[in-house]
Amino acid sequence: MNVRIVLVLTDNTEISTEQVMFFRFEKEVYLPYTTLSASFLTLQPVSGEVNGVKLYIDSKLVHHGTSDTFETSRKGDCFHGKITSRSFTSMLLQNQLEPGMYTQISLNSLMEDFVTIPNVTHEDSPDTSGYIYVKYGSDQWDGIVNLCYKQQQTYPYISGTNCVMFTPKTDPIQVNIENARQLETGSRSVDKRIISDWHMADVDDTYGNFDLHVTAADSRGIVRHRYFEFDRQYLYSPTGALNFRAAYAGRGMRSDFCTYAGYSCEDLYDIATFGSITGRICRIVVTGSKNGVTTSLSIYHDYFHS
Repeated sequence: MNVRIVLVLTDNTEISTEQVMFFRFEKEVYLPYTTLSASFLTLQPVSGEVNGVKLYIDSKLVHHGTSDTFETSRKGDCFHGKITSRSFTSMLLQNQLEPGMYTQISLNSLMEDFVTIPNVTHEDSPDTSGYIYVKYGSDQWDGIVNLCYKQQQTYPYISGTNCVMFTPKTDPIQVNIENARQLETGSRSVDKRIISDWHMADVDDTYGNFDLHVTAADSRGIVRHRYFEFDRQYLYSPTGALNFRAAYAGRGMRSDFCTYAGYSCEDLYDIATFGSITGRICRIVVTGSKNGVTTSLSIYHDYFHS
């Protein structure tokens, strides 16, 4: 399996190497960016500032992002590099929108008419049936999340390289991991984020009209109450504020996972089958070293994923 790291310098020149000693690439449905950490060798010195990095696996571009940290040192005739990176979609968390109510807004206008981020694309979605209320300090991703929930009752995710999506892909890859390729399988539960009871104030700051009890907390013996002010993000459907918070707090509450040798170029929301488990892929971790490449896939069972 061929793995290649490409460093993009400030003058847009590129330094490419296949001498990758170690890398770890991760992608998850609730995280609006991919992450990469890598260690590699190159015969060519890095003489300029690194402002971008690409990761190719078998000629497929799986990561393109900024350089968060970069270190280089010389070892004999080679140069040793270490880099950490987040994809360009991470800047959706780093840009704020002007506070206020935005009506007749779509994913297209939200991505194109406000802050434009290089190398970031989006699903074509002209639907203007939703609205968002931008609170002071809210970022662009928060607006995307709330619009997606109102229009689709789902959570947005990053597909391919830096593409913002509202809907599951219509032509998913089917990945069947035979027993012979499986290195590890198992299940995981995450209960630490579950809230048992949500309470939202009314417009006059009184409580008691908008409450939600999460039954999933009962069997787990969890008692956690949260109070918050009236959420104008859901001005026309106040119960939506409760439902969204409960759904997000339960993200990834149960999952099945499988680690196997190799990488099949799968992406989020492709379909994986291992043993008796079949479902949409919600988390991907690909690691590689001199011992080869392994991939860990997780299928979530929560409010957004059955």
